[in-house]
Amino acid sequence: MANVKVDFRGLRDFAKQLNAIPTDSMCKEAVTQLGAVYLASAKRNTPVGTAKAFDSEAVDKETGKKGQWVKARADLVGGKKNLRKINKNYKLLSSSEHMRRSWQIGTVEKHGNEYRIKVSNSASYATFVDKGHRQTPGRFVPILGKKLVGNYVKGLKITDKAEKAVKRAQCRVFRNVISKHTKGV
Repeated sequence: MANVKVDFRGLRDFAKQLNAIPTDSMCKEAVTQLGAVYLASAKRNTPVGTAKAFDSEAVDKETGKKGQWVKARADLVGGKKNLRKINKNYKLLSSSEHMRRSWQIGTVEKHGNEYRIKVSNSASYATFVDKGHRQTPGRFVPILGKKLVGNYVKGLKITDKAEKAVKRAQCRVFRNVISKHTKGV
């Protein structure tokens, strides 16, 4: 029978170095980066309105009623700021990024063995845009300048797209964070 000796000192030293790695800060960093990926994807997929103006003197050809919403031709009147000054019949509505600017990211919280970060949108209508909503067909909406046609508007699934982006990025993020914290090991 052969007499084989194995030295495990190097393995014990490696185990001590691994135990010295701050796993709590590593997990918080990874979750923060994944939250940033979610936030970026959600903002990128959030719609932004277009600029419109209301001309109180314009006549609608179909109904014969005065006043209608028109796309702002700001280039013809010297820019959006001058639209009100040149013709007092126009009231400008600028393109709104309210929902896009309403995305917020919280801080990382630890619950047992789980790390969580909250990403939310504080716009009151965000859920309707994301999940979809019912509406009354035939109702005239002045801000749109037209009547509603369908009885249901499909959601844009902003949160679903953001979750998919996090799933695609999670391996890369974890690999980068782990390699950053274990460089000297």
